[in-house]
Amino acid sequence: MEIIYVSTPSKSNFNYCSEIFDGKKPLNGFNKMIEKVDLFDRVDETEFWTRNVKFEEEIIGELYLCYPFSVVIKENIKFSSLHELISEIRRTYQAAYALEKETSSKKAMMICEEDPNSPLMNRNKTNGVVGIWGHDISNLCIESITLYESNLVRVGIGS
Repeated sequence: MEIIYVSTPSKSNFNYCSEIFDGKKPLNGFNKMIEKVDLFDRVDETEFWTRNVKFEEEIIGELYLCYPFSVVIKENIKFSSLHELISEIRRTYQAAYALEKETSSKKAMMICEEDPNSPLMNRNKTNGVVGIWGHDISNLCIESITLYESNLVRVGIGS
């Protein structure tokens, strides 16, 4: 996992990720809006996987994640099916959250626990190398995946 520090007054990690994909077209029209897949729990082996997309050959690609981080996470991944791609995305998110926990001196908690007067239910910002803010991994899910030319992978994350 590579951590890219890009936040400056003129460029955020979101801008950086957007520039990576600017002008690129989805590979073979591969732009999947998928049923929400939780990032925290195990991959569910339900009816969803019977519609699993398989690729003609193994794809070696680059995954860029910027939400809900203060940095950009870049991970080189290999996959030959949608199921494997989702597993790689989940593994990378779980590793980023684990790294944040290991390197932060501030404990992750809900903002309303930190400040009982706050109406916010979001997670506080921690000060580890990833700089996670706003969402705990337990309330994140994959909503869309786009595979671009040059095997770049863009992930839509929701909660």
